[in-house]
Amino acid sequence: MHKWTIIISFLLVLLFTAMFAYTHSGGLDENGGHTNHATGEYHYHSQGDEDIPAVSDAPPETIPPAIPFPVKDFTEYTAYKVIRIVDGDTVRIDIDGTETSVRLIGVDTPETVHPNKPEEKYGKEASIFIHNLLKGESVYLDTDPQNTTDIFGRKLAYLYRAPDGLFVN
Repeated sequence: MHKWTIIISFLLVLLFTAMFAYTHSGGLDENGGHTNHATGEYHYHSQGDEDIPAVSDAPPETIPPAIPFPVKDFTEYTAYKVIRIVDGDTVRIDIDGTETSVRLIGVDTPETVHPNKPEEKYGKEASIFIHNLLKGESVYLDTDPQNTTDIFGRKLAYLYRAPDGLFVN
C-alpha cells in the first residue's frame, strides 16, 4: 500500500507541475513580461516572483492590422467559360470556341486521371474543391509570357473567378 501512495503522490505532483508550467509558462519577452495561458493576462514579474500587472492587457507590441490584397483590374481581360474540371490542378476552358486545357500555375494536387499512375490519396478532394470553386463559372486568365505551356501542351495560367475576382490558384 505504501508503494501506491508514493506513486499516486508523485503523479499528482507531476500533474500539478505540468498544469502550472502550461498556464504560467514561457520565458520573458523583450519587454520583460509574458502572457498567462490560463487567464490570457499579460504581466511582468518582480524579483520576488510576484505579478506586476501590465499597463494594458495587451502585449506592448501588437500586430498591425492586415492590409487587404490589392484587387486586380480585369477591365482589359476576357472572361472564359469553364467547360469542365479535369482534376485539382487542370481545367478545360472555352477560349474563342476551342476547348483548351489549362494547368494552374503553382498548383500540384494528387493525381486522379494520370494515364500511368493510380489515383492518389486526396486527389478526389482536390478535384471536388476546384469543382466547387469553378462549376458553371467563367474565369480570367493571366499567363506567364516566358512559359505558356507545359510538357503535355496544357496552357499554363493563373485563374481568377470572373464574378468576384477570386484568385483560384
